[in-house]
Amino acid sequence: MKKICFFLLIPLITFSQFDNSDFSISEGVYTAFNSNKYDVYLIETEFCVVQIERSEIKSNQITDSETIVKLLDRVDDLYRYYKTELQKEPQGGNPNYSFKTNVFFGPPSCGSGCGLLGSKGIEVSGFQNIFYNLKHDLNVNRDVIIGYELGRNFSNNNIDKISFPFTPNTDEKNGGFYEGFASLMYTGAYDEILIENSQRELNETIQYAKFFSKNFHAYVNDLDATPYNSLALWQKVGPQDPSRGSGSGNTPSYNGGSILKGIINQFNISLGEFLSGLQNLDTPTTIDESLSNIALATAYATGKNVVPFFKNVLKFNLTEEAITEISNLPAPNSKLISDEELLWFISPIDSIPLNVRSINYLEDNAVFKVYIDDELFSSTNTGNNLLPYSIFKNKNSVNLKVALEINEVVVDDYDVIVKKRHNINILEYPQYLYSYYLANAQDKNVLDNAILKSEYLGDEISNAIIWYNIIYSRDRIYKIEGEIKHNSETYTDQVIDGLPTSGYSGFGFRGPMRSDGGVPRVGYDIGNYQNDDFIFVSGSPTNSNLNIPDDGRLYQENQISISTRAYKAKSEFKNIIFKDITDIDNDGTIDFEDNCPLTANADQLDTDEDGIGDVCDTDDDGDGVEDTLDNCPLTANPDQADWNNNGIGDVCGDPKPLFTEKVTFVENIYPNPTDDKLTVIVKPGLEIRDLYFVDFSGKTIKPKSINRSGDNLDINVSNLNDGIYILEIVSNKEVDKVKVVIER
Repeated sequence: MKKICFFLLIPLITFSQFDNSDFSISEGVYTAFNSNKYDVYLIETEFCVVQIERSEIKSNQITDSETIVKLLDRVDDLYRYYKTELQKEPQGGNPNYSFKTNVFFGPPSCGSGCGLLGSKGIEVSGFQNIFYNLKHDLNVNRDVIIGYELGRNFSNNNIDKISFPFTPNTDEKNGGFYEGFASLMYTGAYDEILIENSQRELNETIQYAKFFSKNFHAYVNDLDATPYNSLALWQKVGPQDPSRGSGSGNTPSYNGGSILKGIINQFNISLGEFLSGLQNLDTPTTIDESLSNIALATAYATGKNVVPFFKNVLKFNLTEEAITEISNLPAPNSKLISDEELLWFISPIDSIPLNVRSINYLEDNAVFKVYIDDELFSSTNTGNNLLPYSIFKNKNSVNLKVALEINEVVVDDYDVIVKKRHNINILEYPQYLYSYYLANAQDKNVLDNAILKSEYLGDEISNAIIWYNIIYSRDRIYKIEGEIKHNSETYTDQVIDGLPTSGYSGFGFRGPMRSDGGVPRVGYDIGNYQNDDFIFVSGSPTNSNLNIPDDGRLYQENQISISTRAYKAKSEFKNIIFKDITDIDNDGTIDFEDNCPLTANADQLDTDEDGIGDVCDTDDDGDGVEDTLDNCPLTANPDQADWNNNGIGDVCGDPKPLFTEKVTFVENIYPNPTDDKLTVIVKPGLEIRDLYFVDFSGKTIKPKSINRSGDNLDINVSNLNDGIYILEIVSNKEVDKVKVVIER
């Protein structure tokens, strides 16, 4: 923590209030980018000059030296990260303070924040929210605007070397790699600054970094996507569109950020290493030159031949000069592009595309293999795989290994887990949780051992919201249930916005889906609820079609919201279970547990235990022979042995006779082993004089009965004990001996 001292002449504030402090606050006038002037409190830090418009800060906040130190430290930590990462500082600065960077908190001259591209100086709004964020260590980083705008200050560090293909049309250079770069800067900075696990997992900036990575893989997996037509999952806005949009990720700037993030992640290099590789390159005049500079910078940072990656995966048009220079380097060690480590089956009647990509998936003799529980599942030359629901085989998850083999040698691999998404505790997956930003919210959310603790810290009633991002599938029925503990500090009869000030805590589907079942809530009208017990609540089943536009699409991304609305509430949530309870065939078993979800089969019979019910299994015995062609469809017999070619497999009641000695007139005997009845077929017209069984002791035993019909002898052996016998049949000329097994 910085040592701080105060020197400030303000009524009612004396130096004695600032014990053990050694930073100084002075008064001054700040001239904004739009030439407006503001009276400010001014504090000099190691790298910056922090200036706070006087009406923005309260008197009790001025004396809160601990929080002010946090603010100063955050500003300096961000600046230090950029300076260290890039090994270069922007130009300009405040001439009265050794050309340090001005950081102004007040009404900015543009939007919610302004940052001078390539020059020192930022303006940001929302000081009160930033103050609360730092005072209470909130995991929604209101101070992220500082990181973003400082990132723009540093964004001119050779970024003009890769300005294409997303060229902005304004001097502010909003768009393309300029803004994408600034976003990468602050996500990288916060990833390093935030070290508390729960805070990292729920932090909006870390989620944003994951957003970049997710969409990079969407780009790679869409073989038709190019840097000119935007990323696969984003709206096609065109390479020359300067619009930044609302932050939804449908603009060229986010395309550029995702591409850069993917490159950096793939080759495990820092943004600083990448940018240093741009220093001696020429400023591009064409798109191809710009894209070639990106490839060259990556090659310099890695010392590897990355031409196949940029040409075949990213679909960059590289200049011949760049190809020649890079191609002399050795090949990268990593061959695969690692994608999602966790995949969900969101509907059992669909399949999951698992796209495996290498840094050169056009390489000769390359084979992409997928193993399920160490057994080979698929092998392709394209890397395009479809995972059927049957891979589970009555399990809730399977482990996959994705491998790239060249000339039958594994050169790279990674692991993937596939799970059924029908009965999950969403609090066990913090990577999908997002602390939703509300301009006036002052809430602290901490995830501790799968219990979400939400505390509202403000002085008025407001919302604290966590989102769980999830994909809904059309024609599915969902519900949510869980346990909530709601504690409100005070209760009055006052009603605000239709709610008593005790407030409520709850969770539910967001958006139009809410109209069918609503959001379960506790503590809504129960006064000062101070019970330490959790209350179980369950929402009504919800039809997903309510939130999926009727335009042909099958899926819609939406959120489950976990919220608290109260006065100084302290709420806890646990065991929030998302359930898919769809039962399409109405046989009493939900689809995710139904071995034949589209055809009713209440008995769930599955002869071969392959996870596919007999009523919809085309190979019930799992022997690789379709039932329509199988001579024994319910008993595995891959060899289809049928000794007498009568269409009945030997394994299911028509076996080839088992003879113990050479026989002359017995042509078949079945079933063998048998329990009570035995059939013997002899040569036509044969005269039989005697028939009996001999056990191991040599004892002769007559069967209970013998019935002859033509050449068939039906023998009742119910009087014989279990065991092995020799059946002796005596004709008028000789004796045939056959081994018979009695087994019950």
